[in-house]
Amino acid sequence: MAAIDEVKYLGGQGEGHAMSYPAASVLEDDLSSEELPFTIYGRWFYPSMLALPLVQKGNPLTGTGDTSGINLFNADAANAVEAYLQFVDPAGVPVAPTVGPDDSEDPIKLPLGPHAGATVYTLTYSEMSPGFQGAVVVGIVGDGALVGVSNNVNYDVAFDGSAVFNLVGVYSFYDVMTIQPQ
Repeated sequence: MAAIDEVKYLGGQGEGHAMSYPAASVLEDDLSSEELPFTIYGRWFYPSMLALPLVQKGNPLTGTGDTSGINLFNADAANAVEAYLQFVDPAGVPVAPTVGPDDSEDPIKLPLGPHAGATVYTLTYSEMSPGFQGAVVVGIVGDGALVGVSNNVNYDVAFDGSAVFNLVGVYSFYDVMTIQPQ
């Protein structure tokens, strides 16, 4: 669990816009991560994940439209974690920039040391189409405590137009013993 304080921007004299909110991590699980992650049939499997059901990309030419910034933070002071970020369309199909030439998942791998963070901003990905609406899954590998939030901003709305979403912790939906790595 982490507490987040942020300032979106400053307006006129004495005018600021700020938000505070909690971010939750995945609870401890009992899955062995010795053989994870692995891929089978082009799908990646992880011991636990964070999920965000709404990711958007505005128009990079104008800088307007609903746009997501995903903030990941390893809240553990002693252990590292790796985040495997996968964008998917509304049907759950992998999309660029996280899809391979054979249409398999090709996640963005983000190694995060103790108390390290990363920001993923959809406008920076030229491979992702303007106006994109989909989701993101973040596979978690390692002993760190990964938390995540997304700030969605609509730059068309003057002096406002932002929302914050927690990434939700989920466990793998499969039995490690029944799936064999390729």
